[in-house]
Amino acid sequence: MKTTNFAKSIFLILLFFAFITLAAMLKLLHAFFVPLTVSVLLSFVFYPFCKKLHRLHIPWGLCVTIVIAMALFCLYFVGNLLANSLSSILHTYPKYEERFTSIYQIFCRTFKIHYEEDSSLFANLWNSIKVRSTIQNLAFTLSTSLVDFAKQFLVLGLLTVHGCGGAAAAIGGIALHDGAV
Repeated sequence: MKTTNFAKSIFLILLFFAFITLAAMLKLLHAFFVPLTVSVLLSFVFYPFCKKLHRLHIPWGLCVTIVIAMALFCLYFVGNLLANSLSSILHTYPKYEERFTSIYQIFCRTFKIHYEEDSSLFANLWNSIKVRSTIQNLAFTLSTSLVDFAKQFLVLGLLTVHGCGGAAAAIGGIALHDGAV
């Protein structure tokens, strides 16, 4: 009588279900794991800067605070630069409005879209292509996304600060108190 060993088949089936379960758990807990992963990666990026500051006999907590403050300053600087660029584009728009209007008229004639001669470019866009409903939907989606981003940014900041402190002990062997290096 021949006996069949089902151990390998059972292992593969269990492995398949484990992957399915893991994927479902990651999908459900993405609000936690995404900031955690990004904060761990940021901790590894910030660690060399913190280590260099710590060699100057600055306490580790202050090093972490300085590095994160510098990163936030860089983000602020880039955001401010983009905002100023957008502002200058909006201020120079009146010079190019006639050209944009003529391009839009050609577009409307080509695709047989209704165009009102006495209305401005934005009024025509607003009425003919249903921009109003699109902008309303976009504003709702953006506000929801902004709240989610703020929550994840807060969690990310807290985890990064915690990760930079933990990275010193785990990677470099640096004491977290004012002791020997």
